Amino acid sequence: RMQASGAAADAAATAPPPDASKVAGDTPAPATGVLAALGTLDFWLMLAAKCALFVFTQWFMNFVGLFLRASFGYTQASSTNAISVANAGQMVGLLVGGKYYKKLVPADQFRVIAAGLVVTAVVPCVLMANEAVPAVKAAVLPLLFLWGLCFAVPFYIPAGTYALECGGKKHGALFTNLFDAGGFTASSVWNWYAAEQSRLNRFDNLLFSLACLGGVAAFSMPLAMYRRLPARAKAA
Repeated sequence: RMQASGAAADAAATAPPPDASKVAGDTPAPATGVLAALGTLDFWLMLAAKCALFVFTQWFMNFVGLFLRASFGYTQASSTNAISVANAGQMVGLLVGGKYYKKLVPADQFRVIAAGLVVTAVVPCVLMANEAVPAVKAAVLPLLFLWGLCFAVPFYIPAGTYALECGGKKHGALFTNLFDAGGFTASSVWNWYAAEQSRLNRFDNLLFSLACLGGVAAFSMPLAMYRRLPARAKAA
């Protein structure tokens, strides 16, 4: 019995130390699992949403001021202030919304993202009606704030969460880089179109394109999130 105890002690002493990442429950995804994830419908849905939402960053940075000056008679200075309102909406959405979003259960996160993206798609439709509905001109600043507020959390958080879930710490950056590459590509194409339309003063076309892209994001991102919900949460 003493010999058996000594052999067990020797085996424990010579055994390799446990993998710290596995002890912490953070086992990185194997390369084969990453390649499999790239071929899933969820990945392509999330990529489509990220590409569509990336275009909105170009709109907020480069074209909102031009739109306000052409459509609402804003001056250079006042349009710059109006852009700050949209940026403030994004900041509030990310700092405040992001804080509470992470505390929600996955089913409620899905609902929040779906609602935010629906608003993101609807606001440009409302702005298109500025000539037919005089109230739109009075509400343009609150609409820009609301637009930025509802856009921020869907743009920044779900795709990053998906990347970490599929790739872990080791491969998550790969998914993030693919999403960003797709977004920059989509933005470069849309920027060319937007520059031409703004030169022709056809901002209705730009708003229509944003409404369509918002619709793409409002369909694909919530669908990807819904497909990854536990069965119990889907039934609730």
